[in-house]
Amino acid sequence: QRVFENWELGSKKSFFAWPIKSFEKKLEDIDGEKELYNIILKKLFGGKDDSDGVKNIEDLITPRKLHPRKWKTFERCFRYYSRALPGDDYPCTFGKELLDEKMISCFSDEQIDEAFLAFLVFQSEMMAAFVLNNTMHFMYKNLSQEAVESVLSVWRENWAVKK
Repeated sequence: QRVFENWELGSKKSFFAWPIKSFEKKLEDIDGEKELYNIILKKLFGGKDDSDGVKNIEDLITPRKLHPRKWKTFERCFRYYSRALPGDDYPCTFGKELLDEKMISCFSDEQIDEAFLAFLVFQSEMMAAFVLNNTMHFMYKNLSQEAVESVLSVWRENWAVKK
């Protein structure tokens, strides 16, 4: 619901734009920079060879045209990660797979815990964006513009936050 509500209808931005921006803001609040955000996104979506950017992130946020997304693109994003708190039977995969030893040593346990919780929210919002993106693609492919706009209108009406 939050992903749909925060999607900018009529803009060229995708359903992925808001979760990515929101995650960036949360991590920037934790580390005061964009270091955590850049490292995690590079691990999830791969770094560009020619720059500091992240592969395909621009296409995720503002695609040239709506197209279905493949699960493989999000495989690392949707994988189960553990923070391995005391008493857990799972190894700490969040820090080892999405950060690195140098990064972990730069932040307190509290900051890493906050980043992990922000990541869990990000994962669920990206999953919602994935479903919404692919649903929209197939609706536009199989229904008239008018029918799609009608569906979107009903969704907006039914998902509107009741104040």
